[in-house]
Parts: sequence; C-alpha cells; structure tokens
Amino acid sequence: MKPCLRNRKSIAWLAMDTLDARDASALRAHLETCAGCRAYLGEISSIVEKLDAAEVRSDIQTSEVFHQRVTARIRAEPSLSVWQIVAAWIGAARVNWRVALPVLAAAGMVIAALPFLMRRRTQTRNFRQVADDLLTAGQPSEAQLADAAEHGCRVVINLALHDDPRYSLRDEAGCVRDLGLMYVHIPVQFTAPTEQNLLDFFAAMDAHRGEKMLVHCAANYRVTAFVGLYRAIREGQSIEKAFEPMQSVWEADDVWKQFIAEMLERHSAGT
Repeated sequence: MKPCLRNRKSIAWLAMDTLDARDASALRAHLETCAGCRAYLGEISSIVEKLDAAEVRSDIQTSEVFHQRVTARIRAEPSLSVWQIVAAWIGAARVNWRVALPVLAAAGMVIAALPFLMRRRTQTRNFRQVADDLLTAGQPSEAQLADAAEHGCRVVINLALHDDPRYSLRDEAGCVRDLGLMYVHIPVQFTAPTEQNLLDFFAAMDAHRGEKMLVHCAANYRVTAFVGLYRAIREGQSIEKAFEPMQSVWEADDVWKQFIAEMLERHSAGT
C-alpha cells in the first residue's frame, strides 16, 4: 500500500522531527485514516531509530549553513521519493564515503545517510530560549549538556523519564553533576501529567530563580506546557504570551489541553 503522493515529503520531515508543529498536527490527523501513509511513516521512523542507535564520530562537524542549503534543495522539489531525498542529501553534502560507509552498512541501506546527517544538528531537539536565564529543549546529549555548562547554565531540570534509552542518557544525573551543575529530576508521564508534578516544577523554578537553567524533556512538549503554566500562574503573564514557546513547538493533545485548563483554573496568578 503506497502513501499519498502529496504527503511523502511531509512524512519524512515528521519522522525526523523537523515538520512545523501545526503541519505535524494536521498530518497526524490524516495518518489516523490512511494506512499507506502510516506504513510509510513507520518505515522512515524505523530507519531514524536505527541511526539514532549508531555510533557517530565526534570529530565530524556540519554547519547551520549546510543544513539550510540541503533543506532548501529538498523543499524546492515538487515531489520526492525517499531515494531521491537521499540522493539530494548525498549530493549536497559531498559525503566522505570513508566515514559514511560503515554507518550505511550498519543500517543496511543507503537511505540511512539521511537521518544520520540530520542527527548531526548542533542544537537539541526543539530548542527554545524562553528568557536570558531559561533555555528549554528536548533530550540533550552529554556534549550538549557540557556546552550548556560552558554557556553559563547552573541548573538542569529534567521532566522526562529515565526508562527509555531512546529518549534518555545512561546516567544524566551523573553527567550533570560531573559538570558541576545542579540536577533536578521530575519524571512526568506524558499521558498522565499530575498537579504534584507541576507543583514540584514550580518549587524547582522558584528555588533556582535568577540562575541560568536548562529545562528539558524528550521533545520539549512537557517542558513548554509546564513553562507556560509557570509564566501564566507564577509570573502573571497573559495566556497568549505565556504559551508562545509551546505554540511554536507543538499543539497540545486532549490530555494536555484538559490538564492546562484545570491547572489554570485551580491556581490563580501569584500563588
């Protein structure tokens, strides 16, 4: 069963976490009724996961200009197959095959070059700087945590779980403490956030007010929701202003819409 021709490019972007939040929401709604597109997303996502698990050499660097050039080239095409996307990446990157071939062999197919190159981005997933002293993001690597420390972060707050190696480090607490930073872990179940989770987050934010913080989860979904509630309830910002970071990252599902509404109703500003 083939995917809808018009959605093939967007599905590839979705699998690599680069699709605009509103477009991603619309595409996910379509996926619920289209078996072909669901199968295609599963195929691309499985390759992304395999490459996430592959060892990547730390001495390979790519610039933001490189990614912009490749992205522009791919977006300029009216309709691309997966193989054509791979060809575009390889052509634009002038891949060093001595480095690339072991990675391709591990994945079992040339298409592996696409997520491999995409995952070399220097910023963490869905990075947003909310304020001078507040950085938010998806799961950072150990190198990115070290970079945050070098740029003045003193506190790391993690709202994700530690039980999924795809979305967590082996020992984030130890890594953060070795960097001389404070580590606060508030595990929030994505499908069941609780009021106590939020109150614990408020307490951590209040305790470290004035210190530069990196607050992260797996994809910056939980974080932008909690930060939005903090800005609205603790800092008295308007709902629209408070949730600007969240709106730029994702569109809350029914669980989170209900949770946010209940917390806003239950906790008046300044409490």
